[in-house]
Amino acid sequence: MKIVIPIIIITLVLAVVGYFVFQIMQGDPRYVAIEINIPVNQNTNLEIEPATAEPIAENDILVEPIADFKRRITKKPFGIYITPDDSPVQPEKFSGYHTAVDVEYSNVLDDVLVMTIADGEVVASKTVSGYGGVVVIKHIINNETVLAIYGHLDNSRSAEKGTIVKQGETVGYLGQDQTKETDYERRHLHFGIIKGDKINFAGYVSDESELDGWYDPLIFYPNID
Repeated sequence: MKIVIPIIIITLVLAVVGYFVFQIMQGDPRYVAIEINIPVNQNTNLEIEPATAEPIAENDILVEPIADFKRRITKKPFGIYITPDDSPVQPEKFSGYHTAVDVEYSNVLDDVLVMTIADGEVVASKTVSGYGGVVVIKHIINNETVLAIYGHLDNSRSAEKGTIVKQGETVGYLGQDQTKETDYERRHLHFGIIKGDKINFAGYVSDESELDGWYDPLIFYPNID
């Protein structure tokens, strides 16, 4: 009898141990060990340098605002100085340094889509003298706020103010040649990028130093033809 009792106890212990081993092997969450990673040599007084924004043209891949974007900038690039006498577009009613690029589409009769270059919010959608229909979209690119301005659109088919847009989404269509949609100008997209969040509809500035308020849009697209 003295021998039988230890054997029974040992058998019960082995049975209990075997049960728990079986549950662990089966992945029962009640018995699975939790791995805790404790940082080694953690310095709680470590000073971390604040993050700095990289040049916006290098890190962010932006969608072109319109098809054949760079190839169709044939008359008015960013920063060109024009007067009614020497403008590459005739007749001309403006003078000054151009704050955007003009993408020419006078030879296209079909609908021409205009797309947002990045995620953002439409902060203006209206008719403006000199442009016809205009859409302005606020973007955060590499931690910097910029406003993309799209001029000479058919305002009746443009995204409304307050709309949240995704990169590559259609926000409007080019207006037709010599109509109210384009403020009676040729069919083209006036595309500018304003630094900061203050809307400025100036298509031209009288002093070259004022161009500092805009980016040349082509710096955002260094790898396209």
